[in-house]
Amino acid sequence: MAAYEQVYETITDEEARGFEAEYDTNGGRLRYVQTVDAGRKLVTSGCGGEHTVMSHVVTLLHSIHLFPRKLSLLIAGESENDRQGIRGGDTCLSVEGLRYTTALCELVWSRPQVAEASPQVLTGTLQRYSQLTDMLCSGAGWRGSSCLKLKSLNELCFGSLEGLPGGQLRYAHPREFEKRKADKLNYRYPGVGGESYMDRIIQARNVIISLERAQCDVAIACDITVARVLLGYFEGTPLAHIPEIGVAPGLIELTRSHSGYSREVLRVDEGAVHCGASTLADAMYNDWSGQMHDVVAGCWEERNKSK
Repeated sequence: MAAYEQVYETITDEEARGFEAEYDTNGGRLRYVQTVDAGRKLVTSGCGGEHTVMSHVVTLLHSIHLFPRKLSLLIAGESENDRQGIRGGDTCLSVEGLRYTTALCELVWSRPQVAEASPQVLTGTLQRYSQLTDMLCSGAGWRGSSCLKLKSLNELCFGSLEGLPGGQLRYAHPREFEKRKADKLNYRYPGVGGESYMDRIIQARNVIISLERAQCDVAIACDITVARVLLGYFEGTPLAHIPEIGVAPGLIELTRSHSGYSREVLRVDEGAVHCGASTLADAMYNDWSGQMHDVVAGCWEERNKSK
């Protein structure tokens, strides 16, 4: 507290005196947001009207609190499309994906909960997420947990490239390959419904507000793209680096403290994990993408021969 008091600066309307003569903005009013007792009270000045950015800042600050809680990111298991090497789609978990999901839920059930209130579950609208959350909410400590399904927590949509065999994009669509390689953050898959990382970041705004507001433990069942977006926010990763955040299969726990969130990664190596837009695309676009393409293409050819 003593160290805080040394750097603390008061802020009041009195500081606006003379501001109008120096800056011809906001009618000469000093625009500010003041928090009291870590969010117990919020004071705003000049933040309404047409100031869109400030209105979002106020909403965010009004949601943030210091109550202890834990966020758990559950990475989804392998789907039937993944097993067949097909990009996108909405299919159920494969046998190996179901084995992975079982091991993942058992791991979550064994972990202590931080908040006293009953935990909540957030997930996307795809079938593999429903299978994961249904299993999760059947275990000890999670029975009766509310589950909210949001499209903004789905994996990226490939647009017109949905259904393309994994590993084929590099040569089948070389222009798309170069465009994504140049800008992974803003690259949007072509065609109706095609999405980008930046799209998902913008769509995650309300999810993040809900997570900041929650006073209970929250589990988020998702794929790698959404996990990267959420980790990027809670760990303060620069936007351009979010598509590069490493995500291991299994459980990622973010525990709230007065200094921010600490991350703990608990791998699950049983079964198979989902290989969606992030992992398939990264395998094709990284420096070693040519080698990976040859491996994937070779496996795909062998699979076709065996049919």
